[in-house]
Amino acid sequence: MNNIGGGNSPLSLYLNSSEVGSSWPLIRYLMVDSVYKAKYNKYLKEVITGAFNPSKLQDKYTKYAALIRDYVVGENGETYVTNSASFDQAIETLKSHVTTRENAVNNYLLNQ
Repeated sequence: MNNIGGGNSPLSLYLNSSEVGSSWPLIRYLMVDSVYKAKYNKYLKEVITGAFNPSKLQDKYTKYAALIRDYVVGENGETYVTNSASFDQAIETLKSHVTTRENAVNNYLLNQ
């Protein structure tokens, strides 16, 4: 399935014209307008310090994992998670993803 820019790979945070292409003139327009780009950058920062804050999300993942662990890891193969180790690895992958995205946003903002 194609992404928003019509290519086969995800868009970067930069949303430059080579990524969004001519099919997305509004995004292109917003990213070249200094006022809108400043708002975009502000919202990115708000996301990683608010709703997508790594510490907060990682704590939630830990809390929710503890709540569902006994129901997800089935002794008789009730789910696709066949053992505790694979469940724990999936939770760690989620936690790692949050940190990776925070780093991507911070790197993007540093280069603006």
